[in-house]
Amino acid sequence: MNERTPQPEMLLEVNGLTDTELLTLFVNHRDEAAFTELVQRYRRLVWSVCRRVLSDTHDIEDVFQATFLVLVRDAARIRRRPSLASWLYGVAYRLAIRVGRQTYRRHEVESLASDPVAKDDFAEIAQMFVRQTVDEELHSLPNKYRQPLVLHYLTGKSQKDVA
Repeated sequence: MNERTPQPEMLLEVNGLTDTELLTLFVNHRDEAAFTELVQRYRRLVWSVCRRVLSDTHDIEDVFQATFLVLVRDAARIRRRPSLASWLYGVAYRLAIRVGRQTYRRHEVESLASDPVAKDDFAEIAQMFVRQTVDEELHSLPNKYRQPLVLHYLTGKSQKDVA
């Protein structure tokens, strides 16, 4: 794939650039505008993954921020730059699962002596299980199948844009 390298005078105008071009700007020049544009493009995707896997607002916020910190740290190592949405989805999902397990274990220990589970808690647990199952299945798909689903259903891109 022939990748155009943005010129320095383009550094402030990033709205029309592709994900690949933005990542190139960020990796090569640590361009803040490019990184900010990537965060703006994918904040809803990352937030929705975190929210589906986790229930605690603080955990959601922590994983959201951690996902973009991983992007800062590992941007140069992303091999399939046009698949950034899928890459971010995977990072957010894995981090959320890890934090969810830690939170679950902590709550399990704390609740050993507490009251039995209320009926409303069962509905919430069932709903959380369904969301986690969908995310697990989506995560298990090969990238070529996962990417269009993530782009259409989680980032809101039209089927025409995804194609």
